[in-house]
Amino acid sequence: MVWSLRCTLRLVLAANVLAATRAAADSSIRCDGGIVQVGDTRLDLLDKCGRPALLEQVTGDRTLVELIDGQAAAMTGVGAERWTYNFGSGQFIRVVTLDFGNVVAIHRGGYGYPPELLRDLGPGRARCDSAAIRVGDSKLDLLARCGGPAAREFRREKRPVSLPGVVTPGPAFASVDVEAWTYDFGPQAFRSIVTLEDGRVVLVERGNYGTAR
Repeated sequence: MVWSLRCTLRLVLAANVLAATRAAADSSIRCDGGIVQVGDTRLDLLDKCGRPALLEQVTGDRTLVELIDGQAAAMTGVGAERWTYNFGSGQFIRVVTLDFGNVVAIHRGGYGYPPELLRDLGPGRARCDSAAIRVGDSKLDLLARCGGPAAREFRREKRPVSLPGVVTPGPAFASVDVEAWTYDFGPQAFRSIVTLEDGRVVLVERGNYGTAR
């Protein structure tokens, strides 16, 4: 019973990862070293496409599912990653999702950025203004337009999840990794506090005035 429920939960949650990448989904990515398809390995991707502009651990979609009464052990989606490739301003960004070392999804983003915009991403004053930060932006959009944030914070939130077709003895929960990036535009402007979930901006709030440095 418990084993069967664990397997079912794993399949449902893995499907959530794929559903999150359904927009502009592709079955392959073409790089200088060749073509990588869904089902290929991490080594295939690294060999043909090289290191990505941004590599993230993906935990928010499928990490930590547990039943309140403890009848099923916590499940952790260890090994899921999101590799974002920036091929320059004339080509589309490609986002490759890997699960346990295999490519499970590829989707196309907006147009890329000149590579030099992604070279100096240390903390400091933003190189954009607050209007350049919008809900729906990806991490790569933020880094290319505004540089690295002055501060980053991380927290994990537990939220209820729906498991269609699965009968559970109690509510099921998933943990979501949430990041807060603070951008400082200087002493004459308010800071922006940017909340990201699953690698995208979900909220932009106004903070205090920035610093002079």
